[in-house]
Parts: sequence; C-alpha cells; structure tokens
Amino acid sequence: MKNQIIFFVICSISISSIADAQKVNVSKLRAKKVDTLIIELDFLSFSEVMDSAKFAFVDESINADDFSSKATGSSRKDTVLVIYFGRIMSSKSVIAKMSYAGIYPGTSNPLFVVGAQYPELQKKYPIVALGSVDETKMLPVLEYNSRITNEEEAKTMDERDVILVAWDGQWAAEARFIALLNKPAKYFTVDIVKAKL
Repeated sequence: MKNQIIFFVICSISISSIADAQKVNVSKLRAKKVDTLIIELDFLSFSEVMDSAKFAFVDESINADDFSSKATGSSRKDTVLVIYFGRIMSSKSVIAKMSYAGIYPGTSNPLFVVGAQYPELQKKYPIVALGSVDETKMLPVLEYNSRITNEEEAKTMDERDVILVAWDGQWAAEARFIALLNKPAKYFTVDIVKAKL
C-alpha cells in the first residue's frame, strides 16, 4: 500500500437530507422498493472503517488503493438509497435506470459504511456498489455466508463478507444496489462503466 492516508466515512442518522431524497423520481426507477439511509460523513482511514465493520471475510484484492477515495477535508451530509428491483438485471440496466432517475451508482465508501453501521442489512440480501469498478472489471459486494461449501456449514456459519464480483454478469433478483443523490467525487475506472453503457 502506498504511503498515503486513505479516508472512509462513518455515518450517523440525520434528518436534513430527507428533502433531497424526496426529490428523486422513484417511479422512473421502476423499482419494487427504495430505502433511504441519511448519513453524515465523518472521515476515518480504510483500516478503521474495515475494523469497525467487523467483516468475517474481505477479498484480498480489496484494499485502500483500489477501493477508497481521499478525504475532501470537510464534513458533509449525504443520502444513500438502497434499491430493490426484484428481478434479474445486468449492471448496465441498473445504471441506466439510475441515470434516468437522476441518481448515481454508489461507490465503495458508502457501501463499506453501510456494512459497518447497518450490519443486519447484508444478512438479508447482497448489496452492490456499481460505481466502484477496478481494472479487472470487478466490484465490491456485501454478502452473507459467501463461503459456505456444504449444508453442515450453512447451519452454523454466520459471516458478513465483502467479495468481488464481475461487473458484466447478471445480478440475482434479491440483490440491492446503493445509489447516491450527489455525484461522487471519484468514480473508479469510470471509463469501464461508460464503455458498457
């Protein structure tokens, strides 16, 4: 890892961004459900947010160099939408629907914070950040018990994991996608995302 400080965000509930969330034309998404998490951003290092999340497994390719961004030096409030379409979809289709509704694919920063602050969510369904694609066209997903290999493990395993999944695959109907009302300061290898649209 390079000698630099990489920052993440930790969230606390705030009411001030609800008005912004209400401006989103949810009907344009044609989603079955959209949950809103209002967050206030405080900056932490990559290792601090990962330690606070207490993930059981993190793919070894996920590191501060590829899946993080530098702090802006100021605190701001933001809104994270958790979108459920309820059908099998491609990344391209999900991003197109977000774009049509005027919102942006979520990045790894809010994804890992959701894992840290709302750990029970990923036990219910996989949560995807389509705005963070690395050079190998892989992106981070919050998963639950992703390493189960047999029925016996399924009875006892209780693991919250962060895995990498191919951007150009199909997403299961139960997947949720995080989205942002404001354009992130940095998309990761955004040329890959644009090339697919």
